[in-house]
Amino acid sequence: DRGDITLAIIAPDGRDAMLSHAAQLADAKIPFVFDPGQGLPMFDGDDLRRFTAQASWVAVNDYEAAMLCERMGTTLEALSKQPNLRGVIVTLGAEGCEVWQAGTRTHVPGVAAEAVLDPTGCGDAFTGTVALHLAAV
Repeated sequence: DRGDITLAIIAPDGRDAMLSHAAQLADAKIPFVFDPGQGLPMFDGDDLRRFTAQASWVAVNDYEAAMLCERMGTTLEALSKQPNLRGVIVTLGAEGCEVWQAGTRTHVPGVAAEAVLDPTGCGDAFTGTVALHLAAV
């Protein structure tokens, strides 16, 4: 019983570890963000349906969103209507992101960078910021 944990993230890791962590969090009733990142190709449609049925949020980039939907045989609109999901966040690089909730898409525009020196880690920084906000909501 961990009432002090308000949100977790399942991020890229080994296939078995990601499946195990998701099951453990679901069993403990700890909400989590499913952020498969570059680990997405390891999973088939059944695996992804299991993840999204256990998650509270899904966070992907636009390429991952297309792959996720193709493997699951669904759309972002339909995915966001799953009763357990509070939303699906799709990052769009400099264009910002889309937040899908209960079938409705909201576009959040990006903020123009003064200079781009190294984009490494931008997605992780974005997801960390979103998770911090979601944990407080």
